[in-house]
Amino acid sequence: MDAGGFHVDIRDVDGLHRLWFPGGDAPLKAAILIPLDAHLPERIQSLQRWHRWLLIQASVPVPRWQRFSPYRIHRFSLMLRAWDGVSKGASRQEVASVLWNPALNKLRSIDWKNCPERRRLHRLLKAAQQLIKDGYLRLLKPDSE
Repeated sequence: MDAGGFHVDIRDVDGLHRLWFPGGDAPLKAAILIPLDAHLPERIQSLQRWHRWLLIQASVPVPRWQRFSPYRIHRFSLMLRAWDGVSKGASRQEVASVLWNPALNKLRSIDWKNCPERRRLHRLLKAAQQLIKDGYLRLLKPDSE
């Protein structure tokens, strides 16, 4: 426990339940406070899953609309790897050669300028920058793109 309260992660076969008790210890009689904001449906769904778990019922898997598709997981992975590479000082051509094709590192400058992987990397880095700036909030609702 720290100044941020008491955090608990409970995993069952259907997923992970994350709880936060801001006042400290886990209470014996708990109440639930749900902000009435744009993410209310997601919060209620998570609460229902957790309540079913408390009642020793199957908590059911996380709904499909709350999960990332394999494509988005792969894209996020590429974004992170590309951003890390460039921020550590690697050239964009080196990053592209690591991510997609080692032969890209041997291209002449003029060929690299016209290479589709160069434009693809640019789009990836732009998307990563938007997520870092404030777009990560969109991740709270995976189907929002």
